[in-house]
Amino acid sequence: MPRGSALGIVLREHDGALVEFIDAVRGIRSIHWQQPMGPGRWSPAALTLHVIRAYEFGITSARGSKGMALRVPPVAAWVSGRFMLPVLLAFKRFPQGADAPPEVLPDLTEAELLSPEGAIARLEDTARRAAEALCQPSASAVVHAYFGSLPARQALRLLSAHTRHHARGLRLHLSATVA
Repeated sequence: MPRGSALGIVLREHDGALVEFIDAVRGIRSIHWQQPMGPGRWSPAALTLHVIRAYEFGITSARGSKGMALRVPPVAAWVSGRFMLPVLLAFKRFPQGADAPPEVLPDLTEAELLSPEGAIARLEDTARRAAEALCQPSASAVVHAYFGSLPARQALRLLSAHTRHHARGLRLHLSATVA
């Protein structure tokens, strides 16, 4: 694939976001791995499992499984997907505090069993498989809870933005725990 191709750009964007997140996970001290990052917030382990769940959802959706249940009226999802999402992707920023759709919530019991090394290995594998599935010409559109039906490659861009968003959150947490 040519370096400047649209698909190449999407994949490089994804690879960068994934490296950012993994670097942030590696920076979390083991004593903080299972500790919530604040009142009502997940631990780094649970947050990492949430990111993994998002990629798992991308894989199954690309293969034609049922999408997320809409959490907003269909017209709002359509407007958000056509107008708000492109702005979010262009500025590489995600709104803070949006509720995660139930389909990608982490199982907190499972998160307690995750080591940072195991989480990184699982994330790398799942992210790679999601990128491959979403870049297939036969990939199905992905239905997102807030943005509605998205072409597969746009869904991969959303996953990249989501991963980068949580990498920033982990880095902020890391800087607060070091200070």
